[in-house]
Amino acid sequence: EGAVLAACVALSLRLPPRLNATARSVVWMNVFLLLMLLQVLPSLGENRPASGAFQDSAFHLNPCWSVAIAAIWAIFSLWNGAQLILSAIGLRRMAIRATPVQPDAALRPLLRIRGQGKPGRSAELYASAEVERPCVLGFFQPRILLPTALLERLTTLELRQVVLHEMEQLRRA
Repeated sequence: EGAVLAACVALSLRLPPRLNATARSVVWMNVFLLLMLLQVLPSLGENRPASGAFQDSAFHLNPCWSVAIAAIWAIFSLWNGAQLILSAIGLRRMAIRATPVQPDAALRPLLRIRGQGKPGRSAELYASAEVERPCVLGFFQPRILLPTALLERLTTLELRQVVLHEMEQLRRA
């Protein structure tokens, strides 16, 4: 049952055009929880059948396998979580080491974040040799990081386009 469910979900996730990573993650987490419930729910019932409980099933796994699979999943999730935390710490350090750039009068209005219900909230412009392309860092105090070499060769119009692009990323969260 679980394998059929996972296969159906995997196939159905390929059908919607460009389903974002958050939605896919939520779907797979719910599938995992449902698969766990499929193992636990039969043992919670009051009316337990006699020893022939699984006679109608063509394939039966020992419940220990479910625990082993869940343990492996938990280990990999913890590993990935630790990597994510270390990456976030590295990004934070990179943002702290970046050099602030004073935007000209034409860029200041572009750095305001619209559509978030917080008037006056704005992003800051920074330069860093540690980034290869423009990017946005930070949730609460967002910073647009530009490669130092790129910032030196951009025209005012090109810089405006880069800032507009990165601010759109922030607006869309």
